[in-house]
Amino acid sequence: MDTSDKAKEKRKVTVPVKIMGESFLITGTEDEGYVISLAKELDGKLAEARKLMPSASPHRIAISVALELISQTRKERKKSDSLLDAIERT
Repeated sequence: MDTSDKAKEKRKVTVPVKIMGESFLITGTEDEGYVISLAKELDGKLAEARKLMPSASPHRIAISVALELISQTRKERKKSDSLLDAIERT
């Protein structure tokens, strides 16, 4: 990989998104389309949670969704680790 490839990889972009009706500027090194897709997915999960907890504050809804996402991530990581262990044993 030459220097120009490394520069492209590290280039920061700022992407405008809307989550729960609020505008945010997300800065990072990910592709703009990817950031937008993440924001849309998050907004969808927050909207689902809002339907289940209509009287909850946006703060409480966000925390509930974050905890669920972390739980899902841990479960997937555990499955992945188990699969890698099984592969290494063969």
